Amino acid sequence: MIKSVRLLALLSFLVLSGLVSGQGLRNSEDFDIRIVAGGLSDPWEVIYGPDDFLWVTESKGYRVQRIDPSSGEKKVLIDLSRMRQFPRYDKMDDTMDGGKPWPQGGLMGMALHPMLLEGKPFVYLAYVYRYKGAGEAGDGKKGAEGYQFLARIVRYQYNPPTGTLTDPQILHDSIPVSNDLMAAGYLLRPRRVLSSFSTVQVIWAQASLATVGGPIMHRR
Repeated sequence: MIKSVRLLALLSFLVLSGLVSGQGLRNSEDFDIRIVAGGLSDPWEVIYGPDDFLWVTESKGYRVQRIDPSSGEKKVLIDLSRMRQFPRYDKMDDTMDGGKPWPQGGLMGMALHPMLLEGKPFVYLAYVYRYKGAGEAGDGKKGAEGYQFLARIVRYQYNPPTGTLTDPQILHDSIPVSNDLMAAGYLLRPRRVLSSFSTVQVIWAQASLATVGGPIMHRR
């Protein structure tokens, strides 16, 4: 009985010590929370650029914003809404568009060249630009194949003096995407190969535009 009491006392001491030390760790640093910028249309990709600014893609707004993290000042680098070959189905009544869906993404992934400010001003963007069922009656669904959209990867050049993205070069424009279970992020690897990761596929393209490959099945 005495051993049991001693063991219980020891366990209680250890638990209390852990709680106290844990509280100490949690309170060892203070963090402030503030809104850096508002009014964004479904931000998707956020990159802290080599210029110490935030680069943000707006999924539904189809814009790339460059944001000063200190002041929150925003600058639209490019507006790609005119490249979208279908309307904002998410804002339309089903009686008007037949119930056509909005893709899960819109303007999605973005990658900045590691030497963006050192002679390689390349910015890579991926966005959904076409809905195959747009011109059809009803919701445009292709039977068991579902709702079929197409996305593309485009390379732009960043012009610091004007604060714009120019000189688009399409790397791949036949990437099949859907309205569900889809995401895309991009990584410019040291070998200068651009990889696009999604829940169902990988598309890759040489940054030199020499080679475009894919898709292959991949989950990540």
